[in-house]
Amino acid sequence: MDEEDEQRRSPTPEEREASLARDYRDAEQVYMPAQELTGQLRRALVAALPVGAGLAFNLDGDQAWVCVSKPGDTTAVLQSARQALGEN
Repeated sequence: MDEEDEQRRSPTPEEREASLARDYRDAEQVYMPAQELTGQLRRALVAALPVGAGLAFNLDGDQAWVCVSKPGDTTAVLQSARQALGEN
């Protein structure tokens, strides 16, 4: 396989997982009550993401967390999304 073919091939699941782990390794997680992570807020978070950043979130019972990968900043993206929705 030449270099051009190597660049075009799809990554294996293991390679994707390793890449995600690197992307989120030093990223901040922000916790909040689960009821605050509405569909509307999730859409606003996606809209507020800087180019090249990823978004991860999870709900577990009454707790939720949000995490933005580099080059993003979780707190800044969350604040921007909430401002876009007219929240403080």
